[in-house]
Amino acid sequence: MAEKFLRCPQCGVGNFYVKDKNGALVFMNIKADGTPVLKKLSEHPPVDLDLSTISCAACSWHGTIEKLKKLSPR
Repeated sequence: MAEKFLRCPQCGVGNFYVKDKNGALVFMNIKADGTPVLKKLSEHPPVDLDLSTISCAACSWHGTIEKLKKLSPR
């Protein structure tokens, strides 16, 4: 069974990012249960990410995980 990921409520894309404490962008998908799945971990994985506000990687939307839309599996 395919994993269900949350989507942007504005454009429908499932790719998001936050900035780490050094200002680097950390890209992720968000599972239906709200768990982030980080993409392409670097040799120094980010720690203590602030997920209180996430941003869509495709449009100008930003907000909380609770505001994302549940869509079909990808």
